Amino acid sequence: MGVLVVIVIACAGTAQAATRYAKPTGGKVGSCSSAATGCSLKFAVEGASAGDEVVVEPGTYELSTTEDVEAKADVSVHGEFASPMPVVIERSQLSNFRVSGPGASLQWIEVRSEGAHGIPIICASLASVERVRAVASGESSKGILINGQCEVVDSLALARGKNAEGIEMQTSGTSVEPEIRESTAIGVGTGSIGLTVRVPAGDPGHIYLGLGNTIAAGDFLGLYGEGSSSKTFARNVDVSSLVLEDSATLEDLGGTLTASPHFVAPAEDDYAEAADSPTIDAGASLPGFTAPALDLAGNPRVIGGSMDIGAYEYVPPPAGGDGSSGSSGPPGANGPSGSSGTNGRPPPPVTLRGLTLTPAAFHLAPTGKVKAKARGPVGTKITFSLSSASRVVFTVARKAPGRKSGKGCVRATQANTTKPKCSLYRTVPGSFGFAGTAGADTVRFAGVLGGKALAPGSYRLTATAGPSSAIAPFTVLG
Repeated sequence: MGVLVVIVIACAGTAQAATRYAKPTGGKVGSCSSAATGCSLKFAVEGASAGDEVVVEPGTYELSTTEDVEAKADVSVHGEFASPMPVVIERSQLSNFRVSGPGASLQWIEVRSEGAHGIPIICASLASVERVRAVASGESSKGILINGQCEVVDSLALARGKNAEGIEMQTSGTSVEPEIRESTAIGVGTGSIGLTVRVPAGDPGHIYLGLGNTIAAGDFLGLYGEGSSSKTFARNVDVSSLVLEDSATLEDLGGTLTASPHFVAPAEDDYAEAADSPTIDAGASLPGFTAPALDLAGNPRVIGGSMDIGAYEYVPPPAGGDGSSGSSGPPGANGPSGSSGTNGRPPPPVTLRGLTLTPAAFHLAPTGKVKAKARGPVGTKITFSLSSASRVVFTVARKAPGRKSGKGCVRATQANTTKPKCSLYRTVPGSFGFAGTAGADTVRFAGVLGGKALAPGSYRLTATAGPSSAIAPFTVLG
């Protein structure tokens, strides 16, 4: 009797990547396989497997006070690129949007956190964040926290509140090489910082930050580095003020600006570049990286002679649309206005020379109902000359005591009181502009900036016209 033996070999197939959908009214059940059957944000994202894509439909998503959302390795989460950016609102410090693991990514989404110590986005473990707005409001809040290795591109990180930080990066026990490119990190409030790079004392880890075409600005500091294992490599960045402590280092690879950036409407969270911002056309291609095709607003990444520094590309008005653009030459050929010379060629860059304040030490004008008698000169006269007509932007930085650290100057602390003294300059919020003419120009300055009178002390005034700038010291008397 013969025996027929049938052997069945089952081969495990490769799971197919899926597209899942989240919508504001979605629930915690279902396949999430279409926009019509979209699930809640948490259910759609955390139910995804490696290789899956999660499309977040336009609208507002509110997380509960203890609700986290985490995109894990090889999961891509993004809004509909041709639609308005979806908005995720977090109500407490216990609620975060986490992007963690190799290949995990978050794109075209705005995440907002409300309350003290809030952190809208946490990025870690070889994940990436691109074309994202992270907005935090509250004491000690952070727009984006980078924990270890992460890449942030074409994004805005804004934190408002006492001791707030636009972006903070940290590590614990490991060496990491995070990247921040074509982005804007802003801190608003007392003690606020745009970008912090921190390695705790005694920690064996290292942070080697690659920073390019990025704005870092805060009411207290633009960039703060802490720890001897913290090193930042900067190329074409705008850092309004800088402090490095405990032997943290910054290596300038070229193109770094210290002039304060100018934005369209900061009070309304609009951090697109204003027409007079020194960051326009001040960026450059970064070795080893391909520039993104679009900026955070969806405009072409390069408009004019070069890309801009920051998350947004300045878009000049149509030629002649505001009376300032020329009729020939490409928009942006000579700065924001796109004005050009004869035969379609841009004129030579403007040059600013001979910046002086007379007198260099002055009192503020008396205010209030009682008009006090001035004890000396009131206000000052700013004089300078321009090679051609140009808008001039003035910013102010206040002198503060510091201590030598290597070749740099850092904030004075109890730990470094024996080090040689030096001076730091911290940017005062606000600026003012002037339509300068070719030749000698004069501007009156009363010692008031951003609607606030300057406190008595030593300052320096920076005047910027196109690519040219000059600095002059002055003193406000008590």
